[in-house]
Amino acid sequence: MKLGFIGMGAMGSAIASGALQAGFIKAADLFFTDGAPGKNRLATEFGATQLADNEQLLEKVDAVLIAVKPKHIGSVLAEVKPLLGNKLLISIAGGVPLASLEGDLKSGARVIRVMPNINALVGASMSAVCAGENAIEADKEFVLDLFNSVGHAIELEETLFGAFTALAGCAPAWAFTFVEALAKAGVAASLTKTQAVESATQMLLGSALMLQDGLSKGQHPGQLVDAVSSPGGSTIAGLLAGEDAGFSAAVVRMVEGAMAQDAKAAKS
Repeated sequence: MKLGFIGMGAMGSAIASGALQAGFIKAADLFFTDGAPGKNRLATEFGATQLADNEQLLEKVDAVLIAVKPKHIGSVLAEVKPLLGNKLLISIAGGVPLASLEGDLKSGARVIRVMPNINALVGASMSAVCAGENAIEADKEFVLDLFNSVGHAIELEETLFGAFTALAGCAPAWAFTFVEALAKAGVAASLTKTQAVESATQMLLGSALMLQDGLSKGQHPGQLVDAVSSPGGSTIAGLLAGEDAGFSAAVVRMVEGAMAQDAKAAKS
């Protein structure tokens, strides 16, 4: 299948380059438009084809992935509407529901909505996929395979996208904030900032791998917490101090705040 990208910002570039590096798609089958002057690295480094405008793009592809900011999605859909035909349209615009996407296109349009996260930049994205009413099974399989090539993708009901966006889309920033907070504590305890950040980052990476391993074995995070928490030890003392400061409650409030904003954006 020939795939086109409209929008070569950080996410669009990460998904396209990741799919090429993973061998999911050949450079000869990937086309894109990019408003930035000069040649894009997808063309210079990977051999994908950069086109001058979206009309040329739609003439060459079987599916098009729109990776523009949500505020620009309406104008892009208006442009592609008369050109789309029976081609598959994939949107990664946050907060823009399927009903809105399909409503801006001709009746019968094949649409799939995807919510990836910023970790696509390092080939470790977590993505949720939801197919519109006219998308066929092969469309869904193609999109799941595409986003699995840059991380991990699951099929999810659109009503759950708000919660998913908070947990997977917003939470990387919270994880970075957590590492920064740990680093501040480390510096206060006489580590250098570099030593503190390196230590906390490797801890987070290793912990994520342990969580994945535990998930494959049917374990839940609480069991891993118990495995690290020795009776009367420093780990449980730190956990109790965190709960006394409202750690878990604060995380829940963060998720709720992100979901509220996502719902607000979907209505606007």
